Amino acid sequence: MRYKFENVSRRTKICGIIVVVGFLAFAILMGIYHRLAKALDDQQVAERWNKEGNCAQISCYFPQNTGITPDRIQAFQHSLDQYLIQSSIYSDSANPDARLWIAAYSSMGTLSITTEQTSHITQAIGVGGDFFLFHPVKLIEGAYFSGQDVMQDYCIVDRETAWKVFGSTDVVGQYLQFNNVPHKIVGVYERPAESIYEKAGLSQPTIFVSYDTLTKYGGTTEIENYEIVMPNPVRSFAFLYITEQLGDKEGRIELLENSSRFDKLRILRLLADTDTRTMRTKAIVYPYWENVARGYENNMMTLLLFAIIIVTVPIVLLGICGIMAWRRKNKKRGVKR
Repeated sequence: MRYKFENVSRRTKICGIIVVVGFLAFAILMGIYHRLAKALDDQQVAERWNKEGNCAQISCYFPQNTGITPDRIQAFQHSLDQYLIQSSIYSDSANPDARLWIAAYSSMGTLSITTEQTSHITQAIGVGGDFFLFHPVKLIEGAYFSGQDVMQDYCIVDRETAWKVFGSTDVVGQYLQFNNVPHKIVGVYERPAESIYEKAGLSQPTIFVSYDTLTKYGGTTEIENYEIVMPNPVRSFAFLYITEQLGDKEGRIELLENSSRFDKLRILRLLADTDTRTMRTKAIVYPYWENVARGYENNMMTLLLFAIIIVTVPIVLLGICGIMAWRRKNKKRGVKR
């Protein structure tokens, strides 16, 4: 075996090394790709909600003056329940309270925080529904609140706000006041340290309050983002229904199926649309989590492009080697004849 290897030509050895290194680099890049595809919890809600893969996660982004309010969302969700019944889609859980879908909505704004010692303006996200099932921010103290809570006077603050206002992160149970109305702090969270979150819109202290609170004391009048995980028995079942119910003929509203956004074929299609992808024709301000996801898409496009280029080299070399071997074999047969 050693004798045979030593008799292999230098060119063949180099080609073999290039092939091995090329496939190894491809495997590493694809490993990074798959890790990125699973890195964002808020893009994996459908998978967490239903391990069998029978659900889809849909996001809707609304521009101003589209008239999307909690009442409009409530009417839509009522029609969704009726539609699922008509489509013979029922829960097979033994729990009588099991739900077929979960949903959340939110808007960005600002609030004036007042305490006995200080007063300042802070960025705020008003949330409703199952927001923290979609966006499980990293809590360091306390717990989440729900849009279904009877009391809507709860808030979650970040570490910076807790230190700025109280000089401590041990503030669960304390109160902040918005327009002299007390709101109980139920949790303290840590803003992500990655720079992509800062660039995406989470660069300053941000608190979470109920949508009702942001509407009353922050001037917000319409919902900007709506997210839902619902049954998807056949391809595009959920997306088409949401498009029909919440989309608009003018195309101002943007809808996205998160559950398939990092599929390789979709990323390849984004590569083909790089010239128009950065163009903005809709008056939509994306929330920080969507901006982060778009940043991940860009990174994954680059990874996939490099992976394709890198794996092409060993494939071409193997093809050339195969052709050359076939020619040598045919040549030897001709000599023997």
